[in-house]
Amino acid sequence: AMLGGGGGGAGPMGALTSLLGKKTGKDPVGGMYAKIMGVLEEEATRHKICSFLSSVDAGSITGMSAMAGAPLSPAVAQRIAKAAQGVTPERLAKGVRLTKRLVTGAGVARKGLKLLKKYRHLLVYAMILCWIRSALLRPPLLLKANNT
Repeated sequence: AMLGGGGGGAGPMGALTSLLGKKTGKDPVGGMYAKIMGVLEEEATRHKICSFLSSVDAGSITGMSAMAGAPLSPAVAQRIAKAAQGVTPERLAKGVRLTKRLVTGAGVARKGLKLLKKYRHLLVYAMILCWIRSALLRPPLLLKANNT
């Protein structure tokens, strides 16, 4: 299949959703996220990723970056290779859990802000009414000169 067709959407996103088996609907990115997180939660997948990353060296990173059109210096490639070799299945699982928490928190915050936006006029009215009530219930100010 061509990159631009067959996925229900135009361009590379359509092809990617087609490859992931996602039926195109309202939110193809959310479906891809769920599919990717589901795959990353599997122990076998994490071990495969870690075994691939542990075999990466500075030369292969330099070669890949040159093929991508963004050549890296040997020092930067060495740092990237060292970081890639330090990835373990446990750290990967921890990163997946943290990512899921962050995405869930962002979704809750987005829904909360949407709710605030929808009912902001009621919040303003409530604040004004509270201010008026406090102004009415406040004891009148007595002049200190009259008390003496």
